[in-house]
Amino acid sequence: VLHIGTVHNLVTAGVDGKRLVTIGDGSELYIWRTDPAMLLSGNDHAGGCASSTDLSADGRTIAGVATCSEDAVVLWDGGTLAERKRLAFPDYDGVGSVRLSGDARRMLIGVLPKSPGGTKKDKDSERDKSQPLSYAVIEIASGKRLFPASGDINRHLSIDAGSILARVRAHYESQAQAIDLTDGLSMEFGAWRFNLRGSNTEPLVRLNVEARASLTLMREKTAEVLKLVDP
Repeated sequence: VLHIGTVHNLVTAGVDGKRLVTIGDGSELYIWRTDPAMLLSGNDHAGGCASSTDLSADGRTIAGVATCSEDAVVLWDGGTLAERKRLAFPDYDGVGSVRLSGDARRMLIGVLPKSPGGTKKDKDSERDKSQPLSYAVIEIASGKRLFPASGDINRHLSIDAGSILARVRAHYESQAQAIDLTDGLSMEFGAWRFNLRGSNTEPLVRLNVEARASLTLMREKTAEVLKLVDP
């Protein structure tokens, strides 16, 4: 038996696929080799209740979400488990997952947009587990979001969603570089894009806006599209 107690998160990686990273009951972080079965390294405190973790393909970097002390992503050395870097994301209400790119230069994080009113929830409060995560691509060296995203923004409607989508499409059609109707209305431009789609169960539309390396542009375009959506 390699791990005693509950395994809260487990990932495998490495060129040979024979390394495991696990998190135990007390947030302890462990690196294991599976063949032969042995503990390679252990850290009895993984930066504050680490939840989601990922191990780079070469085994040199571990990324994990520190959820108890703060909503941040921590990077550890894959050999010594020494903390290399900690990146906080105060613009979001929480970080729920993390995945590293193949070269460990970028990471994809699953985030919860801020609560209505723009205030961050107290870290001890219960989050709405049904709220879907939005995703952001982060350049690890700089900590910058390569594609800042608004996350899903819901707007309840007094008219049908099709009319709203048609209005927004008509406004942007001449400017768009690409239009996709597979899932609602998706439109791409040089430096930003959005998806607007109706709900199958509720009288509302959901908007998600992304921009290329510009949080300011993302916010400006989000406000611009919402003016067209709101009656």
